Amino acid sequence: MPTPVVSEDLILRLGVGLTGATLLGGSALAADLAQLHMAALGTICGASTNPHCGWCLGAVGLALAGLTALGFATAPERVRTPE
Repeated sequence: MPTPVVSEDLILRLGVGLTGATLLGGSALAADLAQLHMAALGTICGASTNPHCGWCLGAVGLALAGLTALGFATAPERVRTPE
């Protein structure tokens, strides 16, 4: 049976994909905590005089980072490597 060829590119893609999935999971947790914070305040963060809480900003930041990582992991090689 031939030995499967595992390239450095494949290992990098898997690592970045797992990182992206972890970041999206963290974003979901931060969004849940933001909802609990809004329920405790009785209003939506960012409405009227209430500033956005750290959970809101964290949820958005983690979601963007996770989507970027997944985009990098699934991008064709010609997009990821400069010429």
